[in-house]
Amino acid sequence: HASLQRTCVDLQPQDANGARRRFANGTPGKGDSTILVKEIAQLLRQQSQTVCVAETSAGGLIAASLLAEPGASAYFAGSVVCYSSESKRQLLCLEKSHFTATEPHALDIARAAQGKLDSDWAIGESGVAGPTPNSRGVAPGVCALAVIGPNGVKLTKTIWPNTELSAADAYGQPPKVQRSDAMTHFAEEALRLLLDAIRKQ
Repeated sequence: HASLQRTCVDLQPQDANGARRRFANGTPGKGDSTILVKEIAQLLRQQSQTVCVAETSAGGLIAASLLAEPGASAYFAGSVVCYSSESKRQLLCLEKSHFTATEPHALDIARAAQGKLDSDWAIGESGVAGPTPNSRGVAPGVCALAVIGPNGVKLTKTIWPNTELSAADAYGQPPKVQRSDAMTHFAEEALRLLLDAIRKQ
């Protein structure tokens, strides 16, 4: 079945009580990925399914998180960090695509990676880690995510620098967090979206 999800996510994650999750050094909720990956790995193993990743501004952190779980070879099909248009052409054979940092582009690279690696699931991530806007002026902290899977499952999500921004005014905004923190958050949200999608199958 096909599903579609579009949300705005604060770059400072919150727990169930609405409190911002931070480490002592003030960075957003690092460490969440370990918990997410354990459940992802368990579910994929149970279904004998695999996942691949096409990521841009997360810089390989999504793949690294998935590979950190022991026994990842049972479910991890492979990944590509396609940061430039040329790398997308060379590695994904993606000649034409939608604008970067949009959900359609995240879907494009997820589908391309899935086609190359023949996996059951695929994650696509395309964002702007900062500290400056991208070539179209999209604000640092904006990130588009997509997950595709068996039986037409499709989830997408857009992260905005904060919950007050929308697609209409996500241009020319100053960075809300450090580049490395944005990358970590993009990766964690991608894993969370994958887990949501796997649960829906």
